[in-house]
Amino acid sequence: GTIGATANLASGNSFSITGNSASAVATSNVATTAVTLGATSGVYASATANNSQTAVGGVLSAAVNSTTVGLRGVALDSTPVTVSGNVLNAEATRNSGTNALTAAAPTVAGGAASPASFAVISNQTGQGNVTTTNTVGVVGATQNSAIGGTFSVSDNSVLSSANVNKVANSLVLNAANGLSGTGLIDNNQTAQANSLVSATASGGSIGVTPFTSGNTLVSTPVTVSGNVIAAQGGGNTALNAIETVAVNTISGSFPSFPTYGLLNAQNNAATVTTTVRDFRVGLVAAAVTTTASSVVNNQASALSYGNTASNAVAVSALTGSSNLASTLINNTQTNSASISSAVTGVNIGVSGGSLSNGSVVVSGNAISARSVGNSASNIISQK
Repeated sequence: GTIGATANLASGNSFSITGNSASAVATSNVATTAVTLGATSGVYASATANNSQTAVGGVLSAAVNSTTVGLRGVALDSTPVTVSGNVLNAEATRNSGTNALTAAAPTVAGGAASPASFAVISNQTGQGNVTTTNTVGVVGATQNSAIGGTFSVSDNSVLSSANVNKVANSLVLNAANGLSGTGLIDNNQTAQANSLVSATASGGSIGVTPFTSGNTLVSTPVTVSGNVIAAQGGGNTALNAIETVAVNTISGSFPSFPTYGLLNAQNNAATVTTTVRDFRVGLVAAAVTTTASSVVNNQASALSYGNTASNAVAVSALTGSSNLASTLINNTQTNSASISSAVTGVNIGVSGGSLSNGSVVVSGNAISARSVGNSASNIISQK
């Protein structure tokens, strides 16, 4: 498809192609579980947010094909062109979950319950191929000649993302006085064997390129900055967070341990591959005269992982002197599949023919491919 404008001849005009999107999103299961407790005096009941998702078999795919965003111009005179903040996104996920439990009152005590007074429990199982492709024509501007204008191609994104299981679990306990309820997040994710997860982004150009051959720029500054090309694929992804705050005291749970616990278990047997290929980012011109060209802070990346998790427990008694809570994070990850990533045929910079009485800056750009079996961040903060 095409988003933008076409101008064979433009003089004293301006073109702004910003904030547009083209997307394809495919999901087998989407779930949002939210439990909220509040009272004017106290919360003394227990509560659980429990979510279970299973997606097994079949092929899940999403594709954005041959998309062009920007200006197709031939002859431009004193015409500023801005192409920014546009997003091309292909995304597929077998299981996607958001689970949240919040309790807020002067006193948060909870009831006697197993496994905890307040619990968030999530289970996800996925199997089968997940595929995304994002194919780009041009993001930016094409022209044969430009005199006395400007080109700015910035902060555009080309994304291709394929995942088996993704979840965000949160538990928030907020007491204006005292907190004595216990809390737990228990997350379990399995990406089964006989599954191929594949994400591909291919191009295409991002920046300023010829409409045909032999384009020229005279006194026309060009900026190509902050553009992102990314292919991401994963077996299991989890964001788990417990936050407890009391103005005065937080009680312990002795002899039971812990007062607040976070358990994360992930098992990936799905093959994951990501690819970014055949992109040109920057300026391509046959002749550039008295023109400042800047190609900065652009990124092309392919990231593949089997399991990734961010686990955080924060316990804080703001003004009281007593925080007797015990805390625990237990993270277990197993990957038994091939994980690969590649970036090929990507060029970032300024290229073409002659350059006279101008300047070129190419800085802060990055090309990367990263493959990770297991990755976890585990943070406990307590005061």
